[in-house]
Amino acid sequence: MKIRIMFCSIALLVSMFTGRIYGVELSHDTFYGIGAGHSTGTCIDGCYDTFIGSSAGYANISGMYNTFVGVEAGRISTADYNTFLGAQAGFYNAGGASNIFIGYQAGYENDTGGANTFVGRDAGHFNTTGGSNTFVGLDAGRSNNADFNSFFGRAAGVSNTTGTFNTFVGVDAGFSNLTGGTNTFIGDAAGRSNIDGDWNTFLGDSAGHDNNGSYNTFIGGGAGTSQKDGWWNTFLGDSAGHDNITGNGNVFLGYKAGYHEIGSNKLYIQNSDSTTPLIYGDFNSNLLVIHGVLSIASSQEYKERIDSLKPEKAIEILQHLNPIEFSYKATPLDRHTGFISEEVPESLTAKERKAVSPMDIVAVLTKVVQEQQKVVQELKSENDGLKARNESLENRLSVIEAAIKTSR
Repeated sequence: MKIRIMFCSIALLVSMFTGRIYGVELSHDTFYGIGAGHSTGTCIDGCYDTFIGSSAGYANISGMYNTFVGVEAGRISTADYNTFLGAQAGFYNAGGASNIFIGYQAGYENDTGGANTFVGRDAGHFNTTGGSNTFVGLDAGRSNNADFNSFFGRAAGVSNTTGTFNTFVGVDAGFSNLTGGTNTFIGDAAGRSNIDGDWNTFLGDSAGHDNNGSYNTFIGGGAGTSQKDGWWNTFLGDSAGHDNITGNGNVFLGYKAGYHEIGSNKLYIQNSDSTTPLIYGDFNSNLLVIHGVLSIASSQEYKERIDSLKPEKAIEILQHLNPIEFSYKATPLDRHTGFISEEVPESLTAKERKAVSPMDIVAVLTKVVQEQQKVVQELKSENDGLKARNESLENRLSVIEAAIKTSR
């Protein structure tokens, strides 16, 4: 073993001057290629490095457990636990550890960034200090210098510089993102124009393509594709919210739902680009419009502990109802009739006592009316009896009067 180490040391010494030694195997190191592992030599028992390719690991002095394969792969690297595969992959890596760079110039300028995985030509090319990133695809994360990003696809996150906690999946997904963070873009060109918008979720081909707002959720091919600066929007469905550019707080659900709507705080539930959707709402005015027939589920199969409502209870509840006229604060000029839920018997309100149950009120009114109808029917029967007796008396009176006249 000593003879082998001595021979390899002589071979390395000769290669430094002649450049003609192409392969060297030490006790725990393997170097193949002119200049491969050129500076290695301070590890007492070997550095456990494998450098294959001209000048691969050229400047490595004491970095351990590295594998560099390719011309000038990891040329400047002096760190540990790195794997660089490809010409000039990890070329300038100095202190970054536990990186995996695969592809021509993948992680080329990485300096101290660690725990990165870059796969593809120029993937993470300009990253210097960013760590814990995963970039897969040609030019994926090419300009990145931030942490905790995952880009998958050609040019995915290609422009990202300081944005963190992003996930871009698809060709050109998050293409223009520079500083925006905590975004999830999945689909070709999803969130392509986003620059500094944060906390967005776009799923689908070109979903949120032009977006640069924040806190938006667009799901479906072309969903929110024209949206630029709006916030807090939720578009679910192919081409949903297509024409909305600057609106905020919209909820569009369904294929092409809200397609032509350009305002804010609107609700559309529809499966076409109709401007009169099945359900329309305005969150500003608390307005809800149903363009159709509303049915409330009331089948016996959904119920249990079924009992008849007692008339006395229905009457008691009715007596505690106080009908009022009022205006909603959002629309002070419009007058309405109804009840104050906090004053309504608890059995007719929602659990939080902020709303009343129309069907429960209808049931109470129905029972009371039924009881009143019974009373009315009884009174009618009594009245009919009285009328019959009255007619009988009148007939008898007529007979008596006729007899009196005859006797005269």
